[in-house]
Amino acid sequence: MLERRYRAVKALLVFVAWLLITSLFGKFWKSDPGLQSLFEFVEPGYVAAIVFLMATIALFRWHDLGLNPPPSTRSLLLLWFPGLYVLVFLAALVVVGPPGPAALGAILGNAFLAGISEELACRGVLYQGLRSRLSVWPAILLSTALFAAGHLVNGFVFGSFTLAAVQALAAFMTGIAFMAIRIRTGSLYPGMVLHGLWDFSLLAVTSRALDAALKDGGL
Repeated sequence: MLERRYRAVKALLVFVAWLLITSLFGKFWKSDPGLQSLFEFVEPGYVAAIVFLMATIALFRWHDLGLNPPPSTRSLLLLWFPGLYVLVFLAALVVVGPPGPAALGAILGNAFLAGISEELACRGVLYQGLRSRLSVWPAILLSTALFAAGHLVNGFVFGSFTLAAVQALAAFMTGIAFMAIRIRTGSLYPGMVLHGLWDFSLLAVTSRALDAALKDGGL
């Protein structure tokens, strides 16, 4: 009973700590953090955030976060619509041309690390913590709103708060979709995979434009 009473508070504190690690770790790790680094090497902040989350989950013995295979493969049919968007982005990538192999590898690594980290923190720790005190819809909306607002700290990572604000708005809309996948499939794994593919395809297809804007100071 005591664990249930304070779990929401613990989850919120873990979420805040995760945000700080994700956004600030890289600033101390390298001299020039920014969006450009996503095209150059794997962000250490993503790795540190995942390690922190897994250690926290083990410490508090949270076994109900969805770190299990989907109980039913039929539930995966929900992925067809967002998966269609990913296919469109990948087709566009073929048309515009991908970045170089090194940049493509860095984007792939960062996209999947970010997907794992965000699903684990937001659809796992945060949502399940809020569910200990709230009904389904308030927990969904509050966790998704916090997930979206958390993208604002990417202004420190990317060096562009304009880009971070746009990303926050998009994150709220996609966050609802990822939450539906989490609840419908009963697992975090499908959302992690889709999230990684989504981020990779979108960032890869826009990488040339983003790189040009960064060099011109447009972001």
